[in-house]
Amino acid sequence: MKHLADFLVRLGGALLQYGSPVHRIEEVLNLTAQHYDHTCEVFAVPTGLWLSISPATEEANEPVIRLVRVYNWSVDLEKLQQLDNLFNLVMARSTSLPKALIRLKKITQTSTPYPLWRELLVTGTICGSAALFFGGQRGEVFVSVMLGFLVVGLFRLVQRKQQTRLLIDFLVGLLTGLVVWGATTLQPDLLRKPMILAGIIVIVPGMTLTVGLGELVHRQLVSGGARLLQAAMVFISMILGLSIAIKLESWSLNGKPVVLGLAEAGASHPLWLTALVASLAGLAFADLFNVSNKYRVWAAFSCLIAWVVSSAAASILTSGPLAAFGGAFGLGLYANTLTRLTGRPNQIFLLPGLFLLVPGTVGFLGFERFLNGDANQGVLFAFATIMNGGALITGLIVANAALSPRKLL
Repeated sequence: MKHLADFLVRLGGALLQYGSPVHRIEEVLNLTAQHYDHTCEVFAVPTGLWLSISPATEEANEPVIRLVRVYNWSVDLEKLQQLDNLFNLVMARSTSLPKALIRLKKITQTSTPYPLWRELLVTGTICGSAALFFGGQRGEVFVSVMLGFLVVGLFRLVQRKQQTRLLIDFLVGLLTGLVVWGATTLQPDLLRKPMILAGIIVIVPGMTLTVGLGELVHRQLVSGGARLLQAAMVFISMILGLSIAIKLESWSLNGKPVVLGLAEAGASHPLWLTALVASLAGLAFADLFNVSNKYRVWAAFSCLIAWVVSSAAASILTSGPLAAFGGAFGLGLYANTLTRLTGRPNQIFLLPGLFLLVPGTVGFLGFERFLNGDANQGVLFAFATIMNGGALITGLIVANAALSPRKLL
């Protein structure tokens, strides 16, 4: 029983660390315990996991209690795939629990270095693609790519000290505001909105917000509430940094207000160009999430699927939440189909496309309006964020009901 408890608590901690939602982790741990004729009580939050293991038939025995604390977490789909392989071996009883525990430790302790050139390429591609999606043209795209390079340098700089790591969201907002100020000073006809939204796209907590809403739907109230509060704090930190840069620019203009133009639609682009950019963004997201080379193209294609379905739904239904629902439903069917065909974790084919649909930029606009004293518009944007996030989760749930992936991970 102790071997089972040790394995389950480390497996749960690893799944938390590499981006699995809490409700799915609890299902995996409960099913594994039942497979070994034990019962498992699990309580998981984004920063830790507690579990209690006891034999299913001997209620008099004292349960074994385990706890694991998770300090850092990020999406790593290659690691998730390795954990899925190990989980399958344990469920098939093709390996013993002590050997599985040793293999699990190797998975979590092995790290693959991410070279600087690759990080620059991926971040620049994501920021440039975002600028085009938000109505930017060549000038805005170029500035956004350069801004992405600067964000990478800032990340590497602040990660060196524990005291500065918590400032990354604030500093990215400040850096974005300063760079946009400089770019519009040199080229006044540049649109600010595409560059601002592209500059913060890498850290905008749209995925955290959507996962939090999803966990609330699955009755994971503590975990879901914690993720929503985390997303709110990231938004606030980014907007404070951006506001300082805007205030400095206003002072340089003798108090003249700076018009951000965040409500402007921007330029429209040909469908072929938008489709190409969506595909490039998909490849960048697949690399950012560390998808294995074998499935990278299929994972990247999910961005194109999400864009096509959500755009078609928006043109037919003329509603943001309904378009989000349609995009998530189509994306969910695509991911579930590939999960059935390949036997790989569903998130490999889901997360890159889902990142394109999450309402992070709408939430950012809402917090920006609150900060500027426009409570009415802030409430409207905040409600739109919740509606779009809820529509995404509902679309994925309906897709799972229509075509089950037949996998827990």
